[in-house]
Amino acid sequence: MNANYDYATIRNLAGEIMEEAHRAGILFPPMHSPHEAEAVIREEFDEYWDEVKKHNTSKPDRDTRPRQREELIQLAAMCVRAIIDTIDAPLAKPNQVSEQNGFSENFDVAALQRLRHGCSECPTEFGESTQVCIDAAQAALRANQDDSSSGGCI
Repeated sequence: MNANYDYATIRNLAGEIMEEAHRAGILFPPMHSPHEAEAVIREEFDEYWDEVKKHNTSKPDRDTRPRQREELIQLAAMCVRAIIDTIDAPLAKPNQVSEQNGFSENFDVAALQRLRHGCSECPTEFGESTQVCIDAAQAALRANQDDSSSGGCI
């Protein structure tokens, strides 16, 4: 097996991890402790391990490498979030979203989680126009709207 560790390959993979960490940071509240971070990371690792156990390249329907890749990207993203949320972040009150998650004000996490993806601005599920959706979601929250009727999503 010839692995490719050139800069472009690593940068592209890091970009996928960055996008997943960003997406998860929008959809889910910050991790509040190293213990919570460990539980989230363990869950992602367990999902990867489940795919490894199913893997058998001698059977065409048992090649789980694409799912393993997805799970490893999610695992790496949760490690990034753990660093941001539990190590680099200043201590914050529970149930508030901080500026480092892209919000300039503190918002109620439950209201943020009620927003759902589905606007026409996004070319893919979480595509290049995600910032448009974040901006619209912030506006909706400021106006005490907790649905995606504002045209934005997260």
